[in-house]
Amino acid sequence: MYHTIEMLVVDDNPGDVRLCQEFFRANKFSNQVNYVPNPEHMLRYLQRDTPYQQVPSPDVILLSIRPFLMDGLQYLSDLKQQVLSRNILLLGLTAAEGEEAALKDEASVFAGYMVKPLDLTQLRLMLAKIEYLGLIIVKQPRPEQRSALAQI
Repeated sequence: MYHTIEMLVVDDNPGDVRLCQEFFRANKFSNQVNYVPNPEHMLRYLQRDTPYQQVPSPDVILLSIRPFLMDGLQYLSDLKQQVLSRNILLLGLTAAEGEEAALKDEASVFAGYMVKPLDLTQLRLMLAKIEYLGLIIVKQPRPEQRSALAQI
């Protein structure tokens, strides 16, 4: 049994969030996509703190790098722990070519980087590389789905 990929987009720019929403809608992206404005909210989302108690766990996080650069990477160690312990795929979104270099040494947890605004071809290539590596081709049922299946 498969489940759709849950995505979380972390971006502090409302204009970029709107473009991202339009991108997914225009390309008939059927996966669930949730949005938070900054790294602090992302960590609260991952820990299911208020107001995120009922949110699904993301499989993929598209993370704008700019908030990390502005916050001096203060959330990076917490992010690494959350992402690595949950097998979440983390993709960095950059505003300009080369911006990702500021994080590469400290942030080996990123699976890749894409330049904003999102481009369907670029996103498909990134996800194809990930699928090739076997990271998200096949998803096992979530624990709550396994419990429900066991009762059938």
